[in-house]
Amino acid sequence: KRLNTFQQQCQPFVAWMDDIEGANGQIGLTYEIINDLATTLQAVPDEVDAKQAELKGLLESAANVSAVPDGERSEADDANAAMKEGTALKDRFEKLLADNAARCEKVKGALETAEKFEQPFTGLESNLGELEEALEACKKPITGDVEQTDEQLQKIKELLSTVSEVLPQVHDVCNAGNQLKEQSEVEEEQKTQFEEKVEDVRARYEDLQQRCDSRCEQLSAAGEQTEKFLDNHYTPLTNWMAEVEALVSPDYPIGGDMATLDKVKKQLEDLSGELSKKREDVEAAESAGQNLATELLEDPTITEDQLHELQERWDTLNKNLQAQHERLAEAEERAAGFEDDLAAMDAWLDSAMTRLSGMEPVSHDDSDTLQKQDTEMKDFNSELNENLPQLESLLETGKAMLESCPPKTRQHLEEKLAALEARRDELTDKAQERTVEIEAALLAMQGLHNAVDKANSDLDRLEQEMTRQEEEGIAENGDDIHAQLEQLEALQQSVNEYEPQVQALSKVRQKRLQDDSDAAENDSQVKAIADLEDRTASLKNRVQARREELEDALKKIEEIAADNFDLDEWRKSFVDWMDSNGIRTMDLFSSFDV
Repeated sequence: KRLNTFQQQCQPFVAWMDDIEGANGQIGLTYEIINDLATTLQAVPDEVDAKQAELKGLLESAANVSAVPDGERSEADDANAAMKEGTALKDRFEKLLADNAARCEKVKGALETAEKFEQPFTGLESNLGELEEALEACKKPITGDVEQTDEQLQKIKELLSTVSEVLPQVHDVCNAGNQLKEQSEVEEEQKTQFEEKVEDVRARYEDLQQRCDSRCEQLSAAGEQTEKFLDNHYTPLTNWMAEVEALVSPDYPIGGDMATLDKVKKQLEDLSGELSKKREDVEAAESAGQNLATELLEDPTITEDQLHELQERWDTLNKNLQAQHERLAEAEERAAGFEDDLAAMDAWLDSAMTRLSGMEPVSHDDSDTLQKQDTEMKDFNSELNENLPQLESLLETGKAMLESCPPKTRQHLEEKLAALEARRDELTDKAQERTVEIEAALLAMQGLHNAVDKANSDLDRLEQEMTRQEEEGIAENGDDIHAQLEQLEALQQSVNEYEPQVQALSKVRQKRLQDDSDAAENDSQVKAIADLEDRTASLKNRVQARREELEDALKKIEEIAADNFDLDEWRKSFVDWMDSNGIRTMDLFSSFDV
């Protein structure tokens, strides 16, 4: 009975030890599980004192059970049963305490490892995610823009530097994970899954680093090849094209005499030679640009545009060069004609100057000789007047050619035109001087009165014509104004022919004033000549003023016509004109075809 009572007293203690041993679970792979286990194990020492007292009481009870008189023991009873159970309880309790202490140390180590792993692991995953996002943000398409490529490369290098700084953290986390796996007591399947989780982080880091390295290499190669394409091909070619495009531009002046055109021809021939040499450079640029665009650039738009620009400018350069050769051929044809006309005009000027210089001095005492000299001079002036328009036209042609000359090659033609103008002026001045001298001699022989009367009569006729034209006013359309200008030019020609008469009379007046100024001032003929001079000057001013008015009016009409031009209206009027004509230009050419 006492043994049974003892055994019943031991049951709560045994149940407590069973609970402690049952609560001593496996060391897991997370901080939370290990911490819960550590908390349970750390609660055992708090109960040790109470349980030791309880165990002492149980051992005393076991001793009481064993102290039974011998006569009360049966043969089958084990006299030491209670003591054995007490000793077993004590041994189990002591072993439990030892195992718990050892278990606590082991769990504590695992908890420290879990603490080194879990939060850094979470932070590492977050860092890797941010770095992966940053890498994606840096992945703008690689273009042919060197500055943009360099900027991307710099960002990738900075990102790669940050990735390298994470490497120690990866090593620490992976080492802690492997240590935690070894310290854990979970099944192999769980350990394998945990190991895969750790290795996944390592793989993510290595993949990130490899992607950064690869992107860095791509950007470096693209930037290097783009710079080579620009420095070795695109920039030299475009700079060269910019230099030579002016020479083949439609606006480039091609004109002048043959000497000037020979220089232009030499430039164009040199350029043709350069184009032949540059063809290989253009093909090399095309090849380099295509390789760059297809192999290294993700967005080749810029490089493709540059290649298109090169090809387009190259084609335009060749096309314009051909056009310049055609323009040169036309200019050479014009220059050849100009040179021929100039040579003929120089020959005539030589002949005219020789004739004029070879004329005998003006006779002042032989009437027959003077009349012959007058006739000779009139014939010379007639020939001069016939050739002067050709000479002026030749000068105008030369000036027009001069405007189309390149600025650096104008001097030669300018000198030719200046020499031609000088020879014209010299010839006309000498002819004018001899004409005036002959007129003065005739006046001296024929009488001044008749000469003044004739000059007055001729001037009256010219003034009347001038007055008539002024009274006409200004016409309202361009064709009529052109007709008025033609009338005015005819009047100007008459004034030019009349002017030597007045100049001859002026010479007589000046001579009289020199001989006897007092008497000459009261001479009616001298006064009449002065009046002729004033009237002639006034007439010339009126002609000039009339010309300016007509030219201004014509210019305004042309400006208004340009502003108000209506193509449909012009087309309708042209069709009406064609329909109203019995014989049309097309019919004329049709008859030629037949």
